[in-house]
Amino acid sequence: MSEHPLEPLNKMCDINPDTLSETADASRRYRYIDLSSIKEQKADLSIAPELFADLPSRARRKVRCNDVLLGTVRPNLKNFALIDSDEDDLLCSTGFAVLRSKEDISDPRFIFQAINSEVVERQLNALVTGSNYPAVNASQVAELLIPVPPLPEQKKIAEILSGIDQQILFHQKRLEKNQRLTKGVLSEMLARIEEVSRDSKKSVEDIFRETSTPERHESETPLYSLTIESGLVPKPDRYVRDFLLTDKEKENYKLITKGDFAMNPMNLRWGAISAFHEESTAKISKYYTTFRARDIRTSVRLYEFLFRSDQYIRLYERIATGSLIEKMRVNWSAFRKLEIPFPPLEVQNDFESLSSSLELVNSRTQVLIAKLKEFRSALAFDLLSGRKRVSV
Repeated sequence: MSEHPLEPLNKMCDINPDTLSETADASRRYRYIDLSSIKEQKADLSIAPELFADLPSRARRKVRCNDVLLGTVRPNLKNFALIDSDEDDLLCSTGFAVLRSKEDISDPRFIFQAINSEVVERQLNALVTGSNYPAVNASQVAELLIPVPPLPEQKKIAEILSGIDQQILFHQKRLEKNQRLTKGVLSEMLARIEEVSRDSKKSVEDIFRETSTPERHESETPLYSLTIESGLVPKPDRYVRDFLLTDKEKENYKLITKGDFAMNPMNLRWGAISAFHEESTAKISKYYTTFRARDIRTSVRLYEFLFRSDQYIRLYERIATGSLIEKMRVNWSAFRKLEIPFPPLEVQNDFESLSSSLELVNSRTQVLIAKLKEFRSALAFDLLSGRKRVSV
């Protein structure tokens, strides 16, 4: 089967077709879309209208329904969106390229899917590689090549991929709701535990001990990174830059095993602390502090939830040290002195059991979302390239 021909975007779309000048009516009110307004490739249009005179100088490009916005600053972040509002009071930043589909030639939903394709991603990456300012301009956007099937097929492809996108969005919203409920249930249980443990507190160092098992960079042990949002996660290969390290720096790894905790002293104030739950081992930066429970019966999930709770994050602010705010850190010497609840093991086990059950439900949804995304990515590649055709 022949693949779809590639055409430049400006053949399929008008690029930035409607731009206001500085002399535009200053008393007219607009809703302004900037790069921060795009979340998960959806534009937040709930913003209040403002006088044109009060908007930033970047607020120049008029937007209407079915326009596609392509964020030109750091395009690898994919600040893309398809506008679905019929209102005529929308302006966007010059940090976007506005793509307006040409009637009878292209479908706006297909254009949105096309700019998310691998072929466009490769072109954008090539344009910004090595640049001091990772951005593309309007003329470069106009020359981006996209696959172009016949218009009826464009519409069908867009319908198929948009349908999968809606499924992914549905499960993501369900996951977010369940995660909020999980946090609420566990927070209530933790509050009760802290209440009954007021007279049985211990210091962190009474319950945990610091660890430091060195690991060489060339080992086959998988490399993990500590994130604020998701805890300990595998580090993608594209971020592994061992070739830039000196021989001395290549020793800057630690080995962690199941049940070990890792914290980033520099970012603990924002919740950079997590337990490792995998059955295997991993290596992490030597600059993380690692520790484990002295008693293997201690509930890892209880203390992980405790250490990441809002109450303790506020506490970290008070014990952080450093001459500059941006360089303040929480060292192990201060962290280990914190007084924390130490409930009976049966109470810890109850928390561990409930937390594990709730996490299992959430992890199943996460797996489903990951599989849907993987399926969508493969299907999008086949449909957009023309390797797989659709009946219309």
